[in-house]
Amino acid sequence: MSQSLFDGVIYCISETISTNARDQLTEVLDKHGAVVSKGVDDPDLTHFITHNLPLESFVEAPPKSSNAYSVTPKWVERSVVLNSLQDGEYYSADPALLFSGVTA
Repeated sequence: MSQSLFDGVIYCISETISTNARDQLTEVLDKHGAVVSKGVDDPDLTHFITHNLPLESFVEAPPKSSNAYSVTPKWVERSVVLNSLQDGEYYSADPALLFSGVTA
C-alpha cells in the first residue's frame, strides 16, 4: 500500500474512542503519511476522528471556526481498504446525517 495515502492529513483522535482503537488508528494513519495535530484546536487540523459530534461542552471538539472534517473511524478504514483517500464529507460524525458512511 502507498506510504502517502494520507499525505496532507493532519488529524486528532477523540478521547471518547477507546485507547486500543486510538492506538490502531494512529498506527495506520502514521504509517500512511498522516501527521498528528497539536490538539483539537490546532488551526492546521484537517480531520477530527470521533464516533459522533459532542453534545456536551466538556467533550473535546474542533472550534466552530475550524474547517476540519469530523469523521468516523470508518473514514480511515475505507480509505485504506480502497487505497484512496475518501472524501470526509461522506463519513461525517454528525448523527443527523443518518446515512453517512453507507455505500450501496
